[in-house]
Amino acid sequence: MDFDQLVTFLEVAKLGSFSRAGQKVFRSQSAVSAQIRQLEQEYGDRLLDRSGKDVTLTPAGRVLFAYAERLLQMRDESLLAVADQGATPRGTVVVGANEATFSLNIAICTPGCRSAFTETLVTRSWRNWKTAQLMLA
Repeated sequence: MDFDQLVTFLEVAKLGSFSRAGQKVFRSQSAVSAQIRQLEQEYGDRLLDRSGKDVTLTPAGRVLFAYAERLLQMRDESLLAVADQGATPRGTVVVGANEATFSLNIAICTPGCRSAFTETLVTRSWRNWKTAQLMLA
């Protein structure tokens, strides 16, 4: 199974037609049929009912439809997250200061960091070294 097969499957299910789905995904009707046949072989069950005028989902097809939508959504999200990885600074900024200095300066610094880095998390960690961490994640 690959994402192309899932996209094709979703289009057939939405449009109710192999030929209309083929036009939408730029494939011939026979190529669409082959992709659906491969999915059905992999899942070991019929996914589409071809008996009527329109193609409809079988019970197994309805299950796969929901999963296919989620899988494609996750693929899109992962592509954005990885592409964003290089654009957004990430990591930990460690500031060593006594508590009074840190409390005063972090109040000044935090709003600027939050506007520059939308996902800024500020944590205080008063260990032996009285270190505070500004997490950029």
